Amino acid sequence: MKKPTHLTVVDPAHPNPRMRDDVVAMAMVTQANLVQLKVADCRRRKVDPAEHTIHIVSPGHIAAHREALIDHRLIRGYDDASLQLRLHEVWGQYCLFCWLLHVDDVHRSPGFSDLDDAVEVRCASAIELKEAEIEGWLWRLQVESRVRAEPGDRDSEDRASEYRVSDHGARVVAAAEMIPAQVSGQDVSSVSDQALLASCCEYAGMLAAIRWMGDLRRSWGEQGIMDVDEARMMGMDE
Repeated sequence: MKKPTHLTVVDPAHPNPRMRDDVVAMAMVTQANLVQLKVADCRRRKVDPAEHTIHIVSPGHIAAHREALIDHRLIRGYDDASLQLRLHEVWGQYCLFCWLLHVDDVHRSPGFSDLDDAVEVRCASAIELKEAEIEGWLWRLQVESRVRAEPGDRDSEDRASEYRVSDHGARVVAAAEMIPAQVSGQDVSSVSDQALLASCCEYAGMLAAIRWMGDLRRSWGEQGIMDVDEARMMGMDE
């Protein structure tokens, strides 16, 4: 029997996810965007593409979702900092599509267009759990960024005391610190500001991609698709 090429929705109240072919098509767009940004980064920093940390190559012709391709003129207009942030965001999107389509090695060009028909998209329950995990980790990263942005001595225990001393701030920090998020194997609180910001962008990209995939009503890049509901994270939405 031929395996289904779409997700089966168990809960009727759950939004309808996208079908496999739609997911594969957007995965190819994300791969193409990532290659564009990688090339721009190499030119800016005068780095040999073979030495770049991203090793994937172009997926070839893009037939669907072409509106989601990043305009090369927009990329040329990015300043160096914006280019890096967008590169990390799209890397997050790409990694999420690799996970959805069971691509184990994100550092190899997956050939999304050549995936065997037997390769299914992850099941609805796995996607729901992954979205919750991504949103939780992104919130933890964002809270850490918020704490660091407050005045105070970062090397002391009184760092960002103005935020921590408020009742709400203290509750937010305490709740967020219960999430065991890491950046490159290190605790969030111990990584550099640059690594923290890059990871925030990557998780935001992952969250946008998984929300687009899991709900047909969503548009790619729509406003608010990367937003985290802090009240829900703290269990205050009931």
